[in-house]
Amino acid sequence: RDNFDRMAVANFWSFATMVLRQKLKLFIVFLFILVSDQVSKLLARQYLLENESVSILSEYFKLQLSYNAGAFLSFGSAWPSSLRWLVFIGFVILFLIFLIRLMREPSNTFYQRLSYCLILGGGAGNLIDRIVFGHVTDFLWMGIGSLQTGIFNIADMAILFAVIFLIGDEIFQKFIPRITKRS
Repeated sequence: RDNFDRMAVANFWSFATMVLRQKLKLFIVFLFILVSDQVSKLLARQYLLENESVSILSEYFKLQLSYNAGAFLSFGSAWPSSLRWLVFIGFVILFLIFLIRLMREPSNTFYQRLSYCLILGGGAGNLIDRIVFGHVTDFLWMGIGSLQTGIFNIADMAILFAVIFLIGDEIFQKFIPRITKRS
């Protein structure tokens, strides 16, 4: 009985420290996205001129300061500011709360939790801009020939990578088990 109790305590402690380490790693990812987004936007506002581009990699990558009062691809930028405030800030706050609750689901994979942290970090970074400045600071642009991005920021990249991770994780969870069962 004594040996069983020691093993149970050791297993519990091992599991608890693993969970805490995983949560710490995810929190560090969240902080890294949030801080790098805010610092990069601060530098962009200080050193770039609005609508003037600076080529970094020939014509493939440019820095160009732009203030986006709307959402993705300036959606809603022509709306009255009170409506933008209500829709964008209210929706983002509700969505971030939903994500925090979703992260607590025990059935989530590590990649799902990582994706949620990327979305939380990016969403919080853009939310800070909206609350403080009334718009989001964008400054990155990429293009090859006629294939070009809009102007975006680090928060947007984090959210895009999160969506890619979530889709990849879903494909992996759905299709890989089927392939391995057939072998």
